[in-house]
Amino acid sequence: MKPTASIAQIEQGHLRVVFGGELVLKYQSELKSIFTGLNDRSEPLEIQLLKPEGIDLCFLQMLEAFRREKKRANRKVTVSATLEEENADLLKRTGLLHLLLADEPLNTDTI
Repeated sequence: MKPTASIAQIEQGHLRVVFGGELVLKYQSELKSIFTGLNDRSEPLEIQLLKPEGIDLCFLQMLEAFRREKKRANRKVTVSATLEEENADLLKRTGLLHLLLADEPLNTDTI
């Protein structure tokens, strides 16, 4: 399933972006388009990963690059995630879980 991103204004001047689907290299151009569209926004962003079907290094690198760019521009970005057990375990085993823990605690059904 292609990646999905729903964007909603949750309060005045604050956006929530919820990612789902496959957040993987196969869909890098779609993911890049989503992040590029978000780059034009100046509001504080809350990014949520909601039980993605898959997640890989491609998405994590894009997310981290986006977060760092926003930090340089003094824009607030927080990240939270609800992951299926297999994705949470994979990120733990590979040592990449910290990329989702940088701002907010990781929320999973399994941890």
